[in-house]
Amino acid sequence: SYGNTFGPFITPNNGNTVAANVQWDYCYLGIGQANIIIENATESASTADAIKKTALGEGHFLRAYCYYRLVSQFGAVPLKTKPSSTVELEFSRQEPKEVYDLIIEDLTQAYNLLGNAGGPSKITKDAAAHFLAKAYLSRASEINDSWNSATKAADLAAIVPLCDEVIANHPLA
Repeated sequence: SYGNTFGPFITPNNGNTVAANVQWDYCYLGIGQANIIIENATESASTADAIKKTALGEGHFLRAYCYYRLVSQFGAVPLKTKPSSTVELEFSRQEPKEVYDLIIEDLTQAYNLLGNAGGPSKITKDAAAHFLAKAYLSRASEINDSWNSATKAADLAAIVPLCDEVIANHPLA
């Protein structure tokens, strides 16, 4: 619904609903933090390779997760892949195709860098596989039929092995 200024708003009915701008704000805070993690882990001269890989994997996962939430809700959104060092006031929105390309690239990086140890309180390879399958499924969705014909068949083929892997590692009780 819209307020008297014709701006969209959601009336919070309970603790599960918030104003529409809150998701936008929190996701971009998460993206900013993920960009800092990715940049610092990439530039780190640390010899602790396992820690560096985990930090990079978690940074890529966090950025992809935030962009997945944003593109699902808003469609075209600004892509920010580097930390800000100055005040920025102007951003152009990228089409969902470019956003999904980044999401899938980031989740693939997370999948390749993360292990499955440390769960449930850590981001794991299985979490990355789960969200990578969701991203492929979303990109292959009919809502994106105007641009997804080049990737649709490959996306649909990639989903089942990822899901099978996660299910095999987490059987139902």
